[in-house]
Amino acid sequence: MIGVYFYMDGKSKAIAAEEQRVAEVAKQQKERDAEKRAAEARLREIQADAEKQRKQAEAERLVAMEQARKQAEEQTRQKLSEQFDAERKTKFPGILVVTTQPTGASVTIDTDLPRTSPFSLNTVQPGKHRVSISLPGYESFETTADIVGGETTDLGMIQLQKAAGTVDISSTPADVLYNLRLANAPAGSAPFRTGRTPFKVDDVPPGDYLVVYQRLGWQDHAVPVQVSKGKTVTASYEYKGGSVVLTSYPAGAQVTRGGIAVGVTPVTLSGLPPQKVEYEFNLVGYEKATVSGTVVDNQSVTLNASLLSFDRVTLPRDIKTQPKALVQGAPKIDPAIPVGSTITITFVVDRSGSTRDHTFQLKEKTDNAVFAQRCIDAIKLWKYSPAIGLEGKPINVKLSIPFNVSAQQTDGAPPGMFTR
Repeated sequence: MIGVYFYMDGKSKAIAAEEQRVAEVAKQQKERDAEKRAAEARLREIQADAEKQRKQAEAERLVAMEQARKQAEEQTRQKLSEQFDAERKTKFPGILVVTTQPTGASVTIDTDLPRTSPFSLNTVQPGKHRVSISLPGYESFETTADIVGGETTDLGMIQLQKAAGTVDISSTPADVLYNLRLANAPAGSAPFRTGRTPFKVDDVPPGDYLVVYQRLGWQDHAVPVQVSKGKTVTASYEYKGGSVVLTSYPAGAQVTRGGIAVGVTPVTLSGLPPQKVEYEFNLVGYEKATVSGTVVDNQSVTLNASLLSFDRVTLPRDIKTQPKALVQGAPKIDPAIPVGSTITITFVVDRSGSTRDHTFQLKEKTDNAVFAQRCIDAIKLWKYSPAIGLEGKPINVKLSIPFNVSAQQTDGAPPGMFTR
């Protein structure tokens, strides 16, 4: 039994040792596999890095080759361009641009036909060319243009200098006729220029001139000017005129001049030319009045019309012809009016020959009011040839006629002598 135990124990140890050895071998194999994998991984990394470096080197090589190609092409292009430019500058036409102020100038290149500025010409041969510029009223200008084939040569803005002067003509108010004439021009000669203000007259030769302003209703006015080459001289004139203040008593009259209404009094008319004026004043119920005066530059004149009522009675000193009776009926005398009664009736004979405004006053003992009324009733039916004033027109006049009652009728008794 003891021998069997030792045998079994030894066998178990041998198995354990073998298992340990197998495990050790497996461990070592595992480690070798790990090392192999690590080595393979490192190899792949090295290979990948080598491939990357190769590709990078290849890319750099390609870039260098492309740069070398482009550089060669650029050098070739540059060389061809220089050859082309050299040929273009000497063989191809160039472009010439000409601009002037003012425009419309005549421009001649060498002996070519003239052209009008501004213009751009693309057929000019390379080289130096003479450019001549002219414009009426301006000094001629000449310069040289150096043309390069295929390029643009711009002479810039060429400011032409006036060979004459300018007259700047204005007035207040505007739209006034003017004549520009030489100061020493013979009478009746045509003016240098005519127009209406405001206006700038260019191309005026140097010298002494007169700007004559002409406005309807105003006297001509001349302003002297001296024109110089390339200069602008100003001529101006202000029509100030005078003013007229039109008034009337009573106010509210319609005022006309030459049949044209100018306003209702009181009214002020300003800016009138110096002259004699006459105005007509009209107001309903009043006689027409005419007032005249003189307008003076920069002054005011007042013209007043004292209007006379149509109903006014003319003073004796203004009567040329007294009214003449055409129809005179006698007053009705009744028994109630005693013999010897008297009365004086005052009345107006108007422009039509009728009577109005009948009045009386009881002054005497014999004055009788009833008799007065009978007389007034008769006078109302009377007709006259109207009185005539100093101006030869019918006027209103006042008459006073005495009446009395007598005992017996007398044939041919004058008005106012009546019987019962």
